Amino acid sequence: MAFFYILYSQKLGRYYIGSTDDIERRISEHNRGQTISTRNGVPWELKFRLEVESIDQAKQLEMKVKRWKSRKLIEQVIIDQRLRIEYSAPMYIGEVIGSSPIGSKIKNPVQKMGFLNF
Repeated sequence: MAFFYILYSQKLGRYYIGSTDDIERRISEHNRGQTISTRNGVPWELKFRLEVESIDQAKQLEMKVKRWKSRKLIEQVIIDQRLRIEYSAPMYIGEVIGSSPIGSKIKNPVQKMGFLNF
């Protein structure tokens, strides 16, 4: 079991995309300033997490979402609380975490999202 996750720093107004095999430990490390890339954004709030079968799958998702380089698409994942993934058939999975910091300023970015292929 592993996780793909999205954190949000209200202080920086930025998102952090990551993967881990222990979500509670990892978020705690981010919020204790033990991760150089997130140290300045403390506190970080978990906005989305997705449980997958292996750390390799979680890292693949992390890399694919980072390659989007699109705040709009990341925010749409948070609003919808799902990440569209293609296995043998398309499906939506995800877990509702808190509320979105961005309201309704996004207009249909899901149409551009497509599938994440493993």
